[in-house]
This record gives sequence, structure tokens and C-alpha cells, in this order.
Amino acid sequence: MSEPEKGEGNIRRVLRERARALAVRPVEVGPGGGNGGRLYLVFDVGPDRYAVSYDYVRTVAAPREIVSLPSAPAWVVGIAHIRGRIVSVLDLNQLLGIEAQSTGPVTLVVVLGSPTMELGIGAHMVGEERIEAFARQGRRFVSGVTEEGVILLDAQTMLQSEKIIVNESIRS
Repeated sequence: MSEPEKGEGNIRRVLRERARALAVRPVEVGPGGGNGGRLYLVFDVGPDRYAVSYDYVRTVAAPREIVSLPSAPAWVVGIAHIRGRIVSVLDLNQLLGIEAQSTGPVTLVVVLGSPTMELGIGAHMVGEERIEAFARQGRRFVSGVTEEGVILLDAQTMLQSEKIIVNESIRS
């Protein structure tokens, strides 16, 4: 700072401006910029709507059966046979700690994947939506929330998380 800018009045003004800027909820524009945003897979889990980048979506399927696993965490619905693979199916509301009414049986599974992991998320309806802007969130596995209340998932973090890996043995 030059000599005139160092004055106490200027320092207070700069600090007030910084505080005001930090107090405003930041809005991020998706990779599509201002021209319609980026296309996301949107799905419902009970009354809640979620979105995930197509970069991580392997498939969406209606499994014949989801087999529950004894002693699994509450957020694990079970496993399903989907297109020749056994996939763990998660209850997203349970995983995120969101209180929700009973949503009924899972009718669809959104399978997310990376080179090292694959997982399924139980859903009731899917679609797609262009999302241009969203408010950043600091919650685990959530990258943001749109003005319409759609929760954007951080699929990369989910697929790398040690919390998702269930490695427990049952002793009899």
C-alpha cells in the first residue's frame, strides 16, 4: 500500500468491503458459462432432488432385486445385480444425514463410477437439467445447491471417500 492508502480510514474501509464481500453467498457458474449451463443427471430420493455430473454416471437401471446386507451401515440399502456387476446401493439421505420421510422401495439405481470405484444411489425418478449457477456448500459430498433446491453432489469426493467403503466382517 502506498502512504495515503495506509491511513486508518482507508484500512477500515478496505476491511469493511472485504467483510461485505465475504458475507455474500458466493454463486458459481457452471462450465457452460452464461450460455445455458452444464447438463446434469437429476434424480429424486423421496421429496429431495439431487443432481450429478454426467462425467461420473455409468448407467441408470431398474434392478430386479436389492438384497439387504446384515450389519451394514444404515445408509447401505443393499447390493444389486446391474448389467453383469454387483453394485452397492446407498440411501443418499441417510448418507448425508438428511431427515426424510419413508420414501418407499427404491425403483431405480443411479450407478456412479471412477477408475477405482463404483457405487449405486437408490432413486425414484430421473431426468436431466441444465444447471448454470449454484450456491457453494461446504457439506461432505455436496458441491452446491441451486435456487430451486436441487442438491449438486460431489461425485468425485464420494467415489474417493473411505467412508463409503464398508469393510466389516460378521462374527458368529
